[in-house]
Amino acid sequence: MRSLNTILGCITITSLLLASGASAQDAGRHFAFDPVALHDGKQVAGQDAFTAEYQQCRYSFVSEENKQRFLQKPSIFAAQMDGACARMGPLATFASPENWLLHDGRLYFFRAPSCRGTFMQCPEKFLLEQSEFPDATPEAIEQAKTLLQKATEAAGGMDRIRAAQAWSIRVHDNVRSRGEERTRERIWHYAPPTRFRKDEVWEDWRGTLLLNGDQGHINTNYERPMYADARQRMRRLAARHPLSVLRAQFQPGFKAALVGDGEAARTKIKLVQVAFDEVSQTVGIDPETGRSLLLSYRDRGLDYAFSQIRVTYSDFREVDGLTLPFRQEVTYSGKPWKVASFTAVDVTINPDGLESMFDVAALRNGRAGID
Repeated sequence: MRSLNTILGCITITSLLLASGASAQDAGRHFAFDPVALHDGKQVAGQDAFTAEYQQCRYSFVSEENKQRFLQKPSIFAAQMDGACARMGPLATFASPENWLLHDGRLYFFRAPSCRGTFMQCPEKFLLEQSEFPDATPEAIEQAKTLLQKATEAAGGMDRIRAAQAWSIRVHDNVRSRGEERTRERIWHYAPPTRFRKDEVWEDWRGTLLLNGDQGHINTNYERPMYADARQRMRRLAARHPLSVLRAQFQPGFKAALVGDGEAARTKIKLVQVAFDEVSQTVGIDPETGRSLLLSYRDRGLDYAFSQIRVTYSDFREVDGLTLPFRQEVTYSGKPWKVASFTAVDVTINPDGLESMFDVAALRNGRAGID
């Protein structure tokens, strides 16, 4: 019997479909092995008499019993990360069931054998770690509370922060693509904790990632709905902004503790670890001015692997009574991450057209929802 820890899938589904006279495209995404049996340590092909659809993939089983076990707990037996490439993460395109791997009792799909090979070298690099909030003394908790209060006042005060239900950040830059300089616009629309949108716009193309509560959709070089893991990923992205942190302190379950000293933008800062909405990160606050100069956290980066990301903020400007950073410089694994570093063209508080901006059905039907 193969080890339950890691069972490597062979590229067999296409040949099975061709043998039956159907093409892979006609049959859609189909995982031919029984995922429940795999979980039990057995690699056996399922039967056409016992199938179930889940997250746009058809799974086959050896028995009705295994099918029912799958339907009761699909999050355990089905491919993780919503069936997207496990190396690239849950916002990637749906992966091929032909390239699969069972690791620590969980099934993963991959876009190509090379992605699977990279993942196999060190799976932990591509799997989300559930960070635990450290044990904190009452003093550390109180110090964090005082620093966040100062950061709140520096940003414009509690009332203005509460009133900022949403905000948009717009960036323009020139990128060399297809052998020529081309203009690109990127827009991040924040309305945490349940709504977040990112657009990337070129002269002849637009790509959009959109979350609105328990719905989400991706329309980029590929199009697909967002399932649970993709939506969780979008909620984490929505939390990665100083204003998101300051707004979150007013909601139930928010935690904060002083964890040390640091430096950002040649300024001594106090490091406060915060946790909310299943997200943990460290905010660096200037104790003199109260400005939030740093966010630090583990997340996917340049090579899709999880590593330390450090965002340093500067160029603070007033926008509708709030003082917010327009410049961010990012490092990933200690190295500059140029594509994630920028100076915003503008920041808009409570932009017009929020309902159309976060209209998942419109995006699904091919409408951008914004100009």
